[in-house]
Amino acid sequence: MAMPKHAKVLGMYSAGWFQPAEKKQTAEEKRVQQQIYYRRHKAKTIKQNWERQIRALGCTPKMYAELLQKQGGVCAICARPNASGRQLAVDHCHRSGVVRGLLCTLCNTAIGSFGDNPDLLEKAKAYICRGTL
Repeated sequence: MAMPKHAKVLGMYSAGWFQPAEKKQTAEEKRVQQQIYYRRHKAKTIKQNWERQIRALGCTPKMYAELLQKQGGVCAICARPNASGRQLAVDHCHRSGVVRGLLCTLCNTAIGSFGDNPDLLEKAKAYICRGTL
């Protein structure tokens, strides 16, 4: 980029007032830069997000570790590890906020689908048992 005539005359270039435009970053360069940043910070970000989520439910990482050990590292309902490979979800009562235990994704979703309503769960149990006789 050529320096404007007035910048030469006034000595603006040498004084640092006039700087040539920086090269614009291409979309591909930006994408690669973001990938590198994500790879470097992925583990830290995932841990921070997880801790923030469980704290919002009234559970600390220490409480989570104790529950996980108490349950043998498996879901409190189906006694299997989380099939999705993710950590077990912190299950809590939506009315009182009390943490009940750790559940796999499938069991947590099932309970949530029934709105934490024990009567509906009993009806679902009766329905399933009726079809298996």
